[in-house]
Amino acid sequence: MTKQKGFTLIELLLVLAIIGIISAIAVPALLGQRARARDKSAITNMTGTMGDLIGTWDKTKESGAAATACITAMEGVLTTANLASKNPWDGTLSAYNATIATTSALPTVVGEATYYLVNSNTLVGKVLVQNSVNGSTMVVKRSNIE
Repeated sequence: MTKQKGFTLIELLLVLAIIGIISAIAVPALLGQRARARDKSAITNMTGTMGDLIGTWDKTKESGAAATACITAMEGVLTTANLASKNPWDGTLSAYNATIATTSALPTVVGEATYYLVNSNTLVGKVLVQNSVNGSTMVVKRSNIE
């Protein structure tokens, strides 16, 4: 028998086929993880800012201000947060709609959070995500305020 050096063409093709199959399985799964991470970031932005908004409402209300002054203070928080936070889906856009609506406001841009008040006692935050979370592409968080 002669001593064989290197690999045969069949062995090389088999290795390439195996690598191709593994990458065909792995790449779509990794791309989906990036989208889920962006959605998670948008949801975290929305819920974290809700805590800031509720704290601002409480602080302004304790100083004896009316509800309209509380809303103005909350919008100031959103304007400041917009300078620091960017939309995870489009870095050129802000992460928040900088107004507090008094009627139901639906986000129209993926990753952007909107906030509105219900009867001046419930703050509602909504964010539009790309992947469905609990069967919906709209994530909603409600919190009572006093």
